[in-house]
Amino acid sequence: MWLDNIEFTNPPPGPPPALRVEPYDPWTILLSWPAPSFGYELEESTDLVNWDPLFDQPQILDGEKRIGIDPWNAPRFYRLRAELP
Repeated sequence: MWLDNIEFTNPPPGPPPALRVEPYDPWTILLSWPAPSFGYELEESTDLVNWDPLFDQPQILDGEKRIGIDPWNAPRFYRLRAELP
């Protein structure tokens, strides 16, 4: 077996940013994490096995990236994943 074009990379330096979850209003959950947080991508899952990037762009306010989530959809899980180039 031949493997071509393999590149090994390291995750971004330092500890990963903490993802906070808090109620915003009865219709919105607020996810937030420190900005800047280069090299990390917000992902969601319904089963903790299959993860998809969240394509909504967070707003940056007071040194944090923030995004509102509708809590009334099916149960979902969120994480910040280190992006590898």
